[in-house]
Amino acid sequence: MLTVDSLLISVAAEGSGGRIGRIYSIDDKPQEIGAFGRIGRGPLEFVHPEPTAAAGTRFLIRNLNCREVAMMEIVKMHDSIRVEEIDRMKFKPVRHDGIDWEPAHFALVGNDRIVAVSYGGKGAFFSLYDTKMTPQGTFGDPLIDEEISASERRRCLNGSLAVDGNDFCYVPNDIPRIAYYRMIDGSPQELWRDTFYESYYTVEGKQVRYNQTRTVGITHRVAMGGNYIYILFLDVPIAKANISHTETFAADIVFVYDRKGYKVARLNLNQRIYSMALSTDQKRLYGVVYPDNRLVAFDLPEFD
Repeated sequence: MLTVDSLLISVAAEGSGGRIGRIYSIDDKPQEIGAFGRIGRGPLEFVHPEPTAAAGTRFLIRNLNCREVAMMEIVKMHDSIRVEEIDRMKFKPVRHDGIDWEPAHFALVGNDRIVAVSYGGKGAFFSLYDTKMTPQGTFGDPLIDEEISASERRRCLNGSLAVDGNDFCYVPNDIPRIAYYRMIDGSPQELWRDTFYESYYTVEGKQVRYNQTRTVGITHRVAMGGNYIYILFLDVPIAKANISHTETFAADIVFVYDRKGYKVARLNLNQRIYSMALSTDQKRLYGVVYPDNRLVAFDLPEFD
């Protein structure tokens, strides 16, 4: 789920009515006001869509396993709202450990750069592109101190990317760490990183081994806007995480960081959600309740 130009955008591979995308108003009771896209191989069609972080009126959809990214835009005319496909770009895989890997989590940063997670080692965890998907180099270190294989980086460091203007952050699903970057003169610079929850694991033969009873926590999503970053966190042992039960899949904890890297709050939600987005005025957090997929809104407190 994304916040795009004061609207909420939800994309799923199995949308109702043959549509993959839904547009919602942001108000006291969010309502569906439009739909877009279908499963297929033509314009506004996707085989397996994955939405990514938005910038202004635009957002990206990665077409999984097709090695292409579509740039989408919200267009408002009079009383109508629609989503248009501005461009569709092909990209090449990246090679790590002698294997071609497809980058993930593409996001617009600033006005002229696209960032993706390519799961490389030191100095190459992320890939940088221009808006035509021409490679501009790699940057960033994995969010784990030990050396692990490329397949392990993709498995245990897959996560969530959030963008706000020239700033962006990344949080892996299974490792409770966050890295914060800023685009400075066209080059991404890491400003800080932090561990926000205890994690218990070992590395053997470049493979990560979790402690089945002590390794707790899964990050569902990260969002950022205004002065703060929000991390949606499920505090159950990884071994017990199960999509069949609300308590072992959906999350009710949100950790809050400021832009300087200080953890300022832990919010406890009164409903469990598995996806979230931040309102454009940063006063509300929107979430999708599991398992009935209802859209709910939480009023955010003011942080001193």
